[in-house]
Amino acid sequence: MGITFSGIVDIRDNLFQISEHKEFANAFAIVASHTHWIDRKPIIYHYLKQENKYIIGTHSIHPDEIYYPVTFAFHDNFPLAFEWCESKLINENELNVAIDIVIILNKSIFEKKYPLGIAIDFRFKSTLFEKSLPTIELPIDERRNKFFGYSEIITLEKYETNQQGEMTEQVAWQPFSDLLLS
Repeated sequence: MGITFSGIVDIRDNLFQISEHKEFANAFAIVASHTHWIDRKPIIYHYLKQENKYIIGTHSIHPDEIYYPVTFAFHDNFPLAFEWCESKLINENELNVAIDIVIILNKSIFEKKYPLGIAIDFRFKSTLFEKSLPTIELPIDERRNKFFGYSEIITLEKYETNQQGEMTEQVAWQPFSDLLLS
């Protein structure tokens, strides 16, 4: 899959023009729309507080929990959500602002058919509008781990501290337009 730099620039510039306040861009990451799970169940972020990491995968749905869409592919009728987070992980008012921006962005981008999407960047943040922390998503391949087959998301700092030398691929890009410089 070839990610076009011009697509990333176009999404960044559109975000810049749509965002009423420039700190709103902190709420996003441009992503290569992808998934590792084929069993057609919702992909959910689950936070393990004691370990300070997210486990992402096809978690069971709990009827007492509310789930919010956080990752979208651009589509002609409406942005299509393909990843969800538990309600306790995100501020609903901030999420509403971010989703409104995603809907407007989708209208500007979908016809261009970029192999890209947009994610609401909530991981390891106390507010959507603060700066992002770099993170790494690592497959859990130890068969004895109860989350075998899922992935864990940790901060880049934790990854580098533990000197995990695994190969990684970039699937997300920062959302800041060069138009900020003018």
